[in-house]
Amino acid sequence: MSESIFQHLVNSIDKDYQNTYAYVGKNLNFIRQLTQKIAAHIGCNVEKDIYLIDEKGSELPPFSFIEDAILIDNECFFSFKLVISVKSQGFNINNSGRSFYEKALVPPSGIILHFSIKQEDDIFIVKAPSIKKEETVSESFKINSDDSSWTELLESVGQVLIHFSKKDLKYRISQLSEESSEQTKPFGFSATPETKVISEPPAPLDNNDV
Repeated sequence: MSESIFQHLVNSIDKDYQNTYAYVGKNLNFIRQLTQKIAAHIGCNVEKDIYLIDEKGSELPPFSFIEDAILIDNECFFSFKLVISVKSQGFNINNSGRSFYEKALVPPSGIILHFSIKQEDDIFIVKAPSIKKEETVSESFKINSDDSSWTELLESVGQVLIHFSKKDLKYRISQLSEESSEQTKPFGFSATPETKVISEPPAPLDNNDV
């Protein structure tokens, strides 16, 4: 007996479900792999020093339920914010006063890197922060099954982190002077749309997203 139109529709939708789940799963697994690769390249602990954040600022370890940290853009890229936490001993606000903190003059406690990834056939396209002429921009990299295809991307991420490690107190003071005539957020300072530097709040405050 031939398949009815309705059964054909059911089977087609079921297959579509499976293909969609598989596609999403591959992209999420790649994000976890990317996080592992970055952690290994820069020498941080993948379980403690690196994590994703969702729109509410909640920390999501790379091997947890990271789906809520993902935003899909109009080109179907999986976009997310990856935090490199560098809290060290933490900055004691009692040694400076709250105003010094609110003016974003304290050392950063972490750097937010913005990534977008998308599977196309047998490769993944990764949009990641990169340094060009001392400015942070978004650059595309293609990753395939060859381990060597990761090299350029990982080196670029490393250069971005080194670049922002040079933005010390003198830099933060200069930024404050330049922005003195502009309305700014309560804490934190802008890096670029792709990369941000965050500071640990002395009390529960809204997470900065500048």
